[in-house]
Amino acid sequence: MLISALDTPLAGAGTAPATRPGRARPPRATRACAPRSGPDRAASSRAIGPAPSIAIAAALAAALLGGCAASAGGPTSAGPVSTAVEATWPLPTWATGIALSPDGTRAWLAAGSKILSIDTATGAAGPTIDTGGMPYALAIASDGATGVAADLMQQQAWVLRLGAQPGSQRLWVGTPSSPVLRPGAAIAPDGTRAFTTTSHPTMGNGFDQLHVVDIAAASQRGRNLPFHPGSLAVSADGTLLHVAGCTGICSYGELHTLDATSGEEASPAITLQSSIPGQLALSPDGRTAWVANALAGTVAALDLVGRSVLATVAVGAEPLGVAVSPDGTRVYVTCFQSGTLVAIDTASRSVVARARVGGEPRALAIAPDGRTAWLTHSRPILTKIDLTQLGA
Repeated sequence: MLISALDTPLAGAGTAPATRPGRARPPRATRACAPRSGPDRAASSRAIGPAPSIAIAAALAAALLGGCAASAGGPTSAGPVSTAVEATWPLPTWATGIALSPDGTRAWLAAGSKILSIDTATGAAGPTIDTGGMPYALAIASDGATGVAADLMQQQAWVLRLGAQPGSQRLWVGTPSSPVLRPGAAIAPDGTRAFTTTSHPTMGNGFDQLHVVDIAAASQRGRNLPFHPGSLAVSADGTLLHVAGCTGICSYGELHTLDATSGEEASPAITLQSSIPGQLALSPDGRTAWVANALAGTVAALDLVGRSVLATVAVGAEPLGVAVSPDGTRVYVTCFQSGTLVAIDTASRSVVARARVGGEPRALAIAPDGRTAWLTHSRPILTKIDLTQLGA
């Protein structure tokens, strides 16, 4: 299933495929993790296309479904459960990715086929961008003027224009397919380039790709990768990409560090203690990555310099979203199945607080002052969290 890393333009870019994916609820952990409730199960069956072969399907089931079951009763760290929900605001539909404007006054959400904007103080709705696809992950430039969004169905990506009249420019990146890992989106510190990922359960056909987006030109170039890529983050100087991924049938996960210009591996991969890596976030000094291990119910702290696992922290059932506080002292993790937000102290690498935040929390974004967070859910709500109640 592995492919060579070849720097080639993506075939078919700039032309619309013949089909377009329908609206479907995103998978919670991976395409192979069966939902545990009726609405999720029905929607997930619509989103997940046929497996490449019976053998691959059986292998995925054997390797991954057991891990999903294990996460339901996975380890949790001791600590009081507190209530820190400051506000709950209704949305027209449930949302996945979230990113804040640089000043923290506006949240941008990937919700259904749209990018929504919400006033973070009042919850009032602002301008909406209709993408015509199914945006999942998004990132906003440091000047707040532009952004990028990645398609859950791996067909499209969008350059976002967030000025007085927000809009988007569509980029065709592939054909509709259910991902092996959730797509990632990141933007370079200078705002000139963005990066998205696609991961396909194909048999060596070269569809696992990093897409490098030229923001000004609204164009992209795909680079084949020898692993299934998911969440990613850019180093502060813009020279490196840290990409969570897995290989083959995702029997183990890895953290890859790539040269942001060439796409070549810049350092040895770090092997994770879980098969399916989820969201990742970087410490402010760029020396540590925190990666959710959804199936294991843990978050891994990775030494990006020494290329090793520093610690594995038990957080609860099905961790999804991960974010580091601006001062680097806390890591916050949403646990989808347990409906909690967990705070990890980065010095001791231990859970210091947890809060009940409502059902099925997904992604989160933290205010510039580190005192407030906003969470998306697999329900049509956005929650505002007072992080001072968790020791911020």
